[in-house]
Amino acid sequence: MGNSRVMFIAAISAVLGLYTLGIKRADSQVQAIPLSHAYKMQAKEIAKSGVGVALQKIIKNGKWIEQATALSVMGGTLNYTAVNFSSYGYNWAYVYVSGQYKHQTVNAYAWVEQVKAKKWVIKQFSTVTGNSNEDFAGLEQFSN
Repeated sequence: MGNSRVMFIAAISAVLGLYTLGIKRADSQVQAIPLSHAYKMQAKEIAKSGVGVALQKIIKNGKWIEQATALSVMGGTLNYTAVNFSSYGYNWAYVYVSGQYKHQTVNAYAWVEQVKAKKWVIKQFSTVTGNSNEDFAGLEQFSN
């Protein structure tokens, strides 16, 4: 009779242990989804700020191609390439930015127009994440 009680308690303990392990796994998976979205939103903000950083570099340096790799911004990294066509008589520039935050990457693309000597206006801006097509954010202005 004593052995059966021990076996019964061991079986119940094993079942409860497996049940608890399943709850912990489900809980960690549920927490991973909002964290992934939060990291992607942070990467998107880094990419958006990268357009302004690239424009400030174009205004300051006036180079035809301005490129930076792995700048630390808001806890993540920022890579950008800006091609300035204004030195060839066109008043346009193309900016490509990649924002990364905790293994989430968001790419941003912008066509900007030079309206004055040191004033640029974003005419078209879009971001692309891993799970969506495009997201247009409207018009913004950057000037020195």
